[in-house]
Amino acid sequence: MDLYVQWLFIQEVCNQCEWAAMAYRNIQPSLGRRDVMGLFFAIHGFLSHAAIVSKLLDPPNPQHRYRGKALRRDLGVRGPLALGRGLRNMLEHYDEMLDEWATSTKHHHMVDLSVLPRTAVTGVAAEDYHRNLAPGTLVFSFRGRDYDLPRMAQAVEAVREAAEAWLGRHSNPWG
Repeated sequence: MDLYVQWLFIQEVCNQCEWAAMAYRNIQPSLGRRDVMGLFFAIHGFLSHAAIVSKLLDPPNPQHRYRGKALRRDLGVRGPLALGRGLRNMLEHYDEMLDEWATSTKHHHMVDLSVLPRTAVTGVAAEDYHRNLAPGTLVFSFRGRDYDLPRMAQAVEAVREAAEAWLGRHSNPWG
């Protein structure tokens, strides 16, 4: 990958990390204001940008894996990224998830856009929680799967720091 293209991709990684961080910083204030719509807007924004970082560094298309490998090497990123790409895909295709849920649910109990520990409501299956945030831990649950948002935010921050450091060591190819 030539320096021009490499610089573009690493700058985009940096941008996406910053936007993810901006969205993440809006979670606690929205929670404090009891602004449920703002809260889930911030969560969705955070997850979308974090997932784009994941796609840049670990492309799903085999034709682009060379790029992901080169970027990960350049940024010193090792191991799996806990950035929720699968969750973002589920949220992006929420209509399909809702269709699948509607045909598979046993009780038609749905808890959505809730801010409470999942254990606070009895008699509801884990997969019937569609979008839930445990306020004490900031663990986001979607259809029975838990996502640790603070852990994801730390991973985003580590990637952002590495991208900024790389950009600081390499001149902007446009001068």
